[in-house]
Amino acid sequence: MLFSPEQVVEAYRRAQPKAKKSFAERWLDGEASSMQTLCFYSGLALVALAFLLILHFCLALLVFSTAALSVPGSSGVLADSPHKAPVSAARSVELRPLWDYPSLSLEQLRRVQDIAFVHNQAFQVLRAGAIVRKAGGAVSVRTMDGSIVQVEPSGRSFWRRPGKPEVQLTAMDAWRAGTHLTGTEADWLTSGTLETQLKRAV
Repeated sequence: MLFSPEQVVEAYRRAQPKAKKSFAERWLDGEASSMQTLCFYSGLALVALAFLLILHFCLALLVFSTAALSVPGSSGVLADSPHKAPVSAARSVELRPLWDYPSLSLEQLRRVQDIAFVHNQAFQVLRAGAIVRKAGGAVSVRTMDGSIVQVEPSGRSFWRRPGKPEVQLTAMDAWRAGTHLTGTEADWLTSGTLETQLKRAV
């Protein structure tokens, strides 16, 4: 009865245990030591690293647990290996040497993208523009740069550039007379490309 209500409340407040500050509060107040700060951030880095490792493991598990894809033959269609079911489509490129052009069908000639040949020890790749099959069976290819490459039914080929006389592609005749190598670098040096657009199978 000797104390006023205000004194009793103040005594009770002082007797209450102080709430412990969090590390963030102590760090903001400048009460945390450098060692405590280093330990705190090291712990955060370890937690973040563990999270990234778990995420990487889950992604790797998802990727490698899917069924393998294969490309059967040379069709360019991606297929699910266990069921051989087409899942996508792509463009397929076919290589054909210059001397084969007279024997190609009209549908194949329409798919010619470019022609490749060797002349004067230089490798030439010309983008095909217009292709014409003449009455005698020769095939004439007008390229995008204005030059004309003509292949006779016998396989001999000639090249006429704008403003220059026509020359015979003797190097290509030598390739044609030699042994035909399939699936080697020689195919790329003597063959142009025919493109096939493969549609998505359903």
